[in-house]
Amino acid sequence: MSWQKHLVIPPGARVEFIVDGPAEGEDGLLVTRTVDTGPGGENDPNRMLAKIIAKADAPEPRSRLSSSPEPLAASATQWLGDVAPVRVRHLYFSEKLDNPTIPRAPSSSI
Repeated sequence: MSWQKHLVIPPGARVEFIVDGPAEGEDGLLVTRTVDTGPGGENDPNRMLAKIIAKADAPEPRSRLSSSPEPLAASATQWLGDVAPVRVRHLYFSEKLDNPTIPRAPSSSI
C-alpha cells in the first residue's frame, strides 16, 4: 500500500480512499486542488468535497471489509479485449469559445 497526500485523476475518473481520520475533536477536509483547466474550465477548482468530523459517539460502520478477502472466481465470459471489433469509428470532440476574450463565454462545437 502506498500512502499519498495528493492524487491527480483525470476528469470522470473515480478513486476510492481509505484514510486515517483526524483525532477526536478535530476536523479533517477532503479538498480539490487548484488545477488550471483553462478559460472554458472549472470556475471554482479549489473547494471542499467532504468534511470529516471525529466524534466519540459516532455510530459503528454498517459494514467492514475483510482484511484478506477471497479471490474472485474466474469469469466464464470471454474477455472483451479478445473480441475482434465489427467496425471501428473515430470520434473527434472540440470546443471553441464564441468570444475568446471573455473566458466565461459559451462555447460552440466545431
